[in-house]
Amino acid sequence: MSKILAKLPEYPELLPSEELLKRNLTGTDWFVVEFIFRKSHFLIMERFQHFDLAWFSDIATWIKLGKENGVFVLTGAEVT
Repeated sequence: MSKILAKLPEYPELLPSEELLKRNLTGTDWFVVEFIFRKSHFLIMERFQHFDLAWFSDIATWIKLGKENGVFVLTGAEVT
């Protein structure tokens, strides 16, 4: 039997990079395993953004990857 542990906030289908940053700075947590991207685009953008100790390098990378077209959100997904 499945039990819902938490409801996620609603997101628009297309999230501009600026909004991704804003939501992250105001408390929304995202993790690297939650993002899907084209390897070719990732390599063109020179892989992960380099920061000492890697703090926020993942979020900076998502912002770079989505700068031109935003970040598409898959709605209705559930983890069971």
